Amino acid sequence: MQLEFICSNCGCITHLYSSSQVQDSRRREINVRLGIGGALCGLAHHGIMKLLGALNLPPPTQEHKYSETQEFILNYIEKGQEQSMIAAVKEAVVEAGGARELTVSGDGAWLTRGHSSVHEISALCSTTKRPKVLDTIWSYKKCAKCQGAESLRHVNPALFKTFQENHECQLNYIGSSRGMEKEMIHEMFCRSLSKYNTTYISYIGDGDAKIHKYLMDNPPYSDINIKKLEDTNHFEKRMLNRIMKVKRENKNMILSDGKRFSSKGRMTDTQAIKFKIYFAKAIRESKTDLNKLYQKSWAIFKHHYSTDGEPMHDWYDPQWCKYRRATSAGQQIKHSKAPIPQPCLDMIKPLFEELCSHTSLARVIDGPSCTDGILNQGEADVDCGGPCTPIRTCEIGQHCNVSTDCTSGICNSSNQCDGPSCSDGILNQGEADVDCGGPCAPGKTCEIGQHCNISTDCTSGTCNSSNQCDGSSGGMEKEMVHKMFCRSLAKYNTTYVSYVGDGDAKVHKYLIDNPPYPDIDIKKTRRYKSLCKKNVKSHNENQTRK
Repeated sequence: MQLEFICSNCGCITHLYSSSQVQDSRRREINVRLGIGGALCGLAHHGIMKLLGALNLPPPTQEHKYSETQEFILNYIEKGQEQSMIAAVKEAVVEAGGARELTVSGDGAWLTRGHSSVHEISALCSTTKRPKVLDTIWSYKKCAKCQGAESLRHVNPALFKTFQENHECQLNYIGSSRGMEKEMIHEMFCRSLSKYNTTYISYIGDGDAKIHKYLMDNPPYSDINIKKLEDTNHFEKRMLNRIMKVKRENKNMILSDGKRFSSKGRMTDTQAIKFKIYFAKAIRESKTDLNKLYQKSWAIFKHHYSTDGEPMHDWYDPQWCKYRRATSAGQQIKHSKAPIPQPCLDMIKPLFEELCSHTSLARVIDGPSCTDGILNQGEADVDCGGPCTPIRTCEIGQHCNVSTDCTSGICNSSNQCDGPSCSDGILNQGEADVDCGGPCAPGKTCEIGQHCNISTDCTSGTCNSSNQCDGSSGGMEKEMVHKMFCRSLAKYNTTYVSYVGDGDAKVHKYLIDNPPYPDIDIKKTRRYKSLCKKNVKSHNENQTRK
């Protein structure tokens, strides 16, 4: 709204607007906000007019201007939507350990209830700790603008032709409304590679639209069989639904203890709901471990069935199991009166055998694991190393990044797990010391000072009472000095190019005969005191001759 102010003294006119201008646009902020509010509330131009009229506020802009504002808003929303979905894909890939094979969940929504709507939207979401939308798509069986323009076909053919040339028709689906959801989700699977360079290898659905069957009959990827996972919320409800079904079908049945299945102190609705809650908790805490999920699911049943004569606490979590906490502390504990008698539990045991079998529970196992046969989540090789260590380490010949990835503990320079050898720098395979003695002898025997078990482990042939290779007293010095030369590079990244000795042990000759460095000739230098003694001795001999 433009306001005009006229000065009563000088007649100067000033024009002000009631709202600031949107950056890089001629549109006013109040009109854009009104358009956003109308879209969020589902109000068109006429609805906005009624709302503002009831509030005794000025009317909005004209209808064609309002439509232009909606188009302006839509462009920015679509840009933000694309940026948000790209960021969500990157986040999902990072959480999957860098793997671009993702598990997604999907669902659709109709504009109206039932399966007769002409419009539907479907979306795929990530299954990260904080799920986000990865892709969306709309389906239209009718185009409202095309239907509205039909009245111009005979009244004004020229205008109708102009409309057809400039109009982008929304009609993109022909068929039953029931088939919309599976068609749209299939299309989002097909474009995942071109759009995000990502494949969706597992699908979590609500079980209503038989989407997985459609994906299997019309595979979006040539070399991937998409795995079906059950939605946790739908799967956990089956526990409650099965119990309530048993309750309905056997409400007048007298059990072995002479009482009915459902009455006070028996299987009530409250107890049935608790079973569902415990089952849901087990699924969410063991989403990637089938064996753990199996044990936690059956622990629910065994917790109620356990007695003093037959305790069943092996699979219980000590955090909530008083019996295990007491027994671990060496205390005696008795079972309290069971809230549900065993005859009632016998009635629901078949549904536990159905829902809590390995085959059934495998349908809710989600996310990358160390048993999925896929290189993901930062594994060194398929299902081994990395986060799978130490339970599943890599065998000889498999790829590795660090030595702990390998069962042998050796990751060679080619990043492959290698077997133990006499040159791997590791004390293994029964060696007396690192890479010497034991199976390495006589090819590689241990030097003086190294550990030994028997005399044949040593180059000198002597293993003393301290289990160290020993030599004759005359040869000990040269052997030890040679060893210190040899380890100077590894220990200090330093080479010793000159040796100052006392000339007694002939160490320098031993260093020359057994060079510690392949490219250095070690220079011999005498000590200053030894050189002085020699000069004095020579001077005295000369004086004696004179």
